[in-house]
Amino acid sequence: MKKIALILVFAILLTLVSCGSEPAADVSARELLDASLALFDSAQTWDPSVYYSDAEEGSEHHLDEGYMSYLFYGEYDADIPALPMIAQFATAIHAGQVLPFEITIVKAKSTAAANEVKLMLESRQTIKEAGRGEIQNYDSSLLGVLDACEIYKSGVYVMLIATPDNRAVKEVISGLLGGGDALALPEDSAETTAPADATRPADASRLLQSVGKISDAASYINTGLTDGKSTAAASADPSQPLSEDSFFYTWSGNNLLIFGGRCVEGAKIHVRGGAADMTFGTDGTSWLVEVEIPAGVSTLTITQQEAGKGESAPVTVTVQPRTDVDLSGEGVCQVAVGDQMQGHFFGQMADWMGTNLLTDKQVEGTTSRVREKVDYLSNLGCELIYVIVPNPIAIYPETAPARWERSTADTTRTEQFCAAAEAAGATVIELTDILNAHRDDEYKIYHKTDSHWTDYGAYWGYYALMNHIAASYPDAAPVEIGTDIEFYTKEVIAGDMMTHLRLKNSLLTERATFVRWKIPAAAAPNIYLTDSNELTFDPINQTKTVKNSLAAGKKLPTAMIVRDSFSTNFYQYACQSFAEVYWQKMWNYKFDRDYIERTSPDYYIILVTERNINNILS
Repeated sequence: MKKIALILVFAILLTLVSCGSEPAADVSARELLDASLALFDSAQTWDPSVYYSDAEEGSEHHLDEGYMSYLFYGEYDADIPALPMIAQFATAIHAGQVLPFEITIVKAKSTAAANEVKLMLESRQTIKEAGRGEIQNYDSSLLGVLDACEIYKSGVYVMLIATPDNRAVKEVISGLLGGGDALALPEDSAETTAPADATRPADASRLLQSVGKISDAASYINTGLTDGKSTAAASADPSQPLSEDSFFYTWSGNNLLIFGGRCVEGAKIHVRGGAADMTFGTDGTSWLVEVEIPAGVSTLTITQQEAGKGESAPVTVTVQPRTDVDLSGEGVCQVAVGDQMQGHFFGQMADWMGTNLLTDKQVEGTTSRVREKVDYLSNLGCELIYVIVPNPIAIYPETAPARWERSTADTTRTEQFCAAAEAAGATVIELTDILNAHRDDEYKIYHKTDSHWTDYGAYWGYYALMNHIAASYPDAAPVEIGTDIEFYTKEVIAGDMMTHLRLKNSLLTERATFVRWKIPAAAAPNIYLTDSNELTFDPINQTKTVKNSLAAGKKLPTAMIVRDSFSTNFYQYACQSFAEVYWQKMWNYKFDRDYIERTSPDYYIILVTERNINNILS
């Protein structure tokens, strides 16, 4: 009898547990998403794209499989293993990784199928986490939303939630499902993080120890390998020795070290004793080099050489590889440093090495998706224009990191996209030719310690665009250098590359390029941090309409501009040459038909840098 009683008790408990974890109601994914979104205003969601599995094909809420595979598996037009197991889905989602708000709700065909769906959402979560470096750089206040990203499974429902208030979302979903134990949020969960210092995006807690005199270098680079002192060998060489007061370092990988500091104007930096002996160019009176070291203990000697002189007395440091260096959390914003102090984001690597080429199926899918946009806009009398800004490495290939092997393929993903978009009827303005024509001008096209183009580079992008538009609107011709604007250089604190190397920006300076208006400007906000070439996006990153108060008497067109951060110094120029510009929120690539129809622009312009093409292949 005791045995039977125990079995009955166990059965009752099992029933209770099952009832607690299984939803009591059969609610559609669309209903759950709509109820969740109702908790937030547009300022909290950043106006995501909203897709439903039951949306009519061709409508703005329809998610085609090719784009779905990119969002959830990171590759366009790929197979979706979970698709046959999905009964319904509804998602509020951003194409890029910089806006982390998301609610994705999937109703699987069975509880067993829900496990495969959960794997799909875990893949999506991994993709989101890869954007951490960009969020840190562009709007660190959003890191709390990314860190709150959670996945829940309740019966046949699987949910990914990344919002400013996950608890509220789960309470709403739990109430609608009628059985919310599986959605319970632990009391000690942290939903948000404190906002970062508004004057400098870098999180101070992430900065490595990074500065010291040359005499201290060995002790903090290779504790225990030497007696804690570096040597600067005597030399009759007339070149000045490297500055002791400004010398700094960091590790960029287990076998990669970055050194930097102040140098003589125009000097060369020689580094010997690493995996290969290297000579690096500098920028003004600053130097920054990345050195690969072999296995075991190595002794590096670092000298500077002034023009027309011999090398200086060397700085000598002893190093060996580590096993605990991991900067992968910077994602595509992880930094490699090449010649001439040029920093390169890892986000360029696939373009440079040719590892991201599109398949024939992906090219066809891209053409089809772009053609839908072209047809829709044409019916409204609007021209679709893509403005593609090449990666810095494409304009200055001689600065490529030595360990990055250049592609030998006869095409690039950028060329494939441009051809596909043109085949679909879009206008494509790819800026490699015009930037190459000006790469050796007096003024820089790209900064070296910041990941963006300069005001000078942005001008030539604007020039190419407005020359195209001026064929239809002559009054929209670009402003002229010398007459309307002028450029100048100034030595300032280094930009965002230092943040992603986890170094203080103030450790280094750069001779940066800026614009000065000689005529009244329709809009010229302050877009730089104080005494730095690092951009601040706050003045221009929101959805806004800019009306040109200087347009009286001119026949100027209107434009809607969808953009990434390369629009920041492009902004002032564009506002000058259009009657009105409808700026979509930075990094929001949503094709917003309601916004388009309300504003009725003459041009729909998508401006992105080459490494962000993935975000617009939809």
